[in-house]
Amino acid sequence: MIRVAEGLLNSEKIYVECKRLTLRATENEDFMVGRPFCQKLIGAMVCDGMHKGIIITTGNVHSNAREYIKKLELNNNDIKLNIIELDEILGMCNKLAKEELANMFNFNEGLSYV
Repeated sequence: MIRVAEGLLNSEKIYVECKRLTLRATENEDFMVGRPFCQKLIGAMVCDGMHKGIIITTGNVHSNAREYIKKLELNNNDIKLNIIELDEILGMCNKLAKEELANMFNFNEGLSYV
């Protein structure tokens, strides 16, 4: 399901598609973010006049998806598609959690536990 995120980047609308997939997937496209997922999102973006899209996934990304995005970027300067994977999501959450805790307790350096 595609959602529209608005106001995230310079008040620009962005299409976001989230995929909850398994990390254990290998090169089988049925269980990974592959080129078909990218093409579906790009098709919706073009149809609706959108220029930016993000696919967020808990699973793996097939090499044909990465190749498709590279080709898209080479041939079209107006449309951008990014993929955010689980490791990046966890990194963002970890960073956010540390910053929020530090701000909550007014710690400038790391947290310490007694």
